[in-house]
Amino acid sequence: RGKTLLAAQLALTLSEADRARVVVVEGNLERPSVASTLGLRVADGASLSAQVRRRMNGGARPWSVSRVTP
Repeated sequence: RGKTLLAAQLALTLSEADRARVVVVEGNLERPSVASTLGLRVADGASLSAQVRRRMNGGARPWSVSRVTP
């Protein structure tokens, strides 16, 4: 949990810079926690782990990306 919190805090700090763009990618596909750490709710099937699982099972839907702005 410490690495996730550090990544989230760093992303938020960097995003406050002028013209900065920050991308945070959830790397823990078994127990994703970045969205909840940032206080976000992700729609069912929109998480990276769900999309990867769907692709591995032959589902060829377009990738979903969430954009968060202040």
